[in-house]
Amino acid sequence: MLEQLLKEVALEETNPKVGKSLFQRILNSFSHATKINSAVTDVEGNCILISQQGDCEFCQLVKSTSAGLAKCRHSYALGGVYASKWKEPYFFKCHAGLISWVCPISYRGKHIGNLVCGQVRMWEPSELNYSWTKNFAERNGLDAEELMQSFNEVRLMSTNDIQA
Repeated sequence: MLEQLLKEVALEETNPKVGKSLFQRILNSFSHATKINSAVTDVEGNCILISQQGDCEFCQLVKSTSAGLAKCRHSYALGGVYASKWKEPYFFKCHAGLISWVCPISYRGKHIGNLVCGQVRMWEPSELNYSWTKNFAERNGLDAEELMQSFNEVRLMSTNDIQA
């Protein structure tokens, strides 16, 4: 529904400033200013728009597998459900151990999608991160050392920075 709405708005001749290109510019500007990736998803967690910055290397590696991509989509969708339920941004730790936050997008009172921001770390990697990374890499044919190295390079942020 969100993708259809964006297409309809983009086609409106009466207001050329609104539409998919505006959403894309907003995502790009936000990501440039904050150095944090942002995306618009539908309620199932499928990315419709993503900022130019794109996913960090770690997320790219995780999403390069069908299992990883499915879990990411599920994380975005579930985050959107909670954000919509509470009508405020929802912060969560994704299946891969990173922090993201979701803001619901509603149209005429109906939850139609999400603004997803992140992914960042709030702490130094732990044994749990190493264990998860090694197991995930082995199950999905990825290099565990490369995956862990990319996890270590994910932006580290404080609680105050994330809430701001």
